[in-house]
Amino acid sequence: MPVHVLVRARALPGQGDALHALLREHAAASRGEPGCLAYTALRASDDPLIVATVELWADQAAFAAHMQSAHTQINLPRLVALLDGAPDLRVFEPL
Repeated sequence: MPVHVLVRARALPGQGDALHALLREHAAASRGEPGCLAYTALRASDDPLIVATVELWADQAAFAAHMQSAHTQINLPRLVALLDGAPDLRVFEPL
């Protein structure tokens, strides 16, 4: 069953550009992973400090593998360091 992941976060003041660049890099690497059907990084049109990712994984195993991938293990602490608070990560499945 496909797994949809939505993540929303806010950059620290002055860190928006750095966060955008790192998210673009991370999204590109993630799209190359087995089981990744879509991975889009977005920023809010009314506040560039607010970002989101919209992810679609073939199944829970693909998402779990993504979370353990080398680039996620490297990038996750780097991303969190640029955030104003914890990200809101939600995993959804089709109804």
